[in-house]
Amino acid sequence: MGNTFSGRKPFKIKRKKSVDGCSKCHRFIYVDTIRDANFSWLEGRRVSADDFFPIARQVEGIDRLGILMHDIYKYMLRGNTRTPLTSIRRCLHIGSGHNIWLIEMANDNREIQFEGFDIKTGNIDMNSLPENLTFTHGNIFENGLPYPDNYFDYVNVRSLLGWLPRDKISFVIEEIRRVTIPGGKLEMLETDVIIKNATEHYEEKLGKIWRDLCACKGYDPNNVIELDKFLERDFFGITNSKLSIPIGGFGGKVGELYAEAFICAVTTIASVMEEKLNMTDKAIKEYLSECIEKLNIAQAYTNIYLVTATKSFR
Repeated sequence: MGNTFSGRKPFKIKRKKSVDGCSKCHRFIYVDTIRDANFSWLEGRRVSADDFFPIARQVEGIDRLGILMHDIYKYMLRGNTRTPLTSIRRCLHIGSGHNIWLIEMANDNREIQFEGFDIKTGNIDMNSLPENLTFTHGNIFENGLPYPDNYFDYVNVRSLLGWLPRDKISFVIEEIRRVTIPGGKLEMLETDVIIKNATEHYEEKLGKIWRDLCACKGYDPNNVIELDKFLERDFFGITNSKLSIPIGGFGGKVGELYAEAFICAVTTIASVMEEKLNMTDKAIKEYLSECIEKLNIAQAYTNIYLVTATKSFR
């Protein structure tokens, strides 16, 4: 697909003492500013608004946020995957969610059998699915993946691992290793939900609430930026690429779409904002509009991390 990514180290990590002052207890945070952003999504150069192929579509039964993020990812990767599909017979997609990725991949690659695994399937018409696509429902943490050893040539994971604590990430990786053939491919795409170059206007209200919610869920951004470390024992040819998503018009059409996705995501926690900040629905909408305007001026953004690897033959 012609992409080249920056070879720079994608993040910086600083060590800080824990809040209780314990010399043996530390928490790790990373610093990322606009100077560290990587917007080179196409042929090693920053993509302009004219390069974007707008897909202002509506898909019945699928939420708007899912559509937006799928199209943003597809644009940044210049397709649905960075993994060559030659010699691929079976593909597993874990955490299939809204299923847009699976449906498009199955329609475009009829010679490959696609399998989606998730706790539940979105509101889609099962009778209209391509013949080479099936779904299995289940909880990976209860019984693992319901597939035999060395079964899939390619495993794809999106927007799942970033929300898990390290021990559960390790468990998922071990299950992926088990069901992947030696020499099989793995591709993981995760978004760091912490906004970079954020303004005080954002941080003092929404930013604080969002970080509190992330902490309650056990979200640790270091897990996202270090996903490649989980693969070092059983995989080789590991790559970890950081791609930055702008928030607002300064980033062209993709920035405008991510701003819309940002608002869609925030509306899911509107009740928390109403309670914690004592804001009315009208006040929240006005605040979000101001947020986007100020984040755009500040050139705020977030990062996604694309990790690819090949399972060892040993």
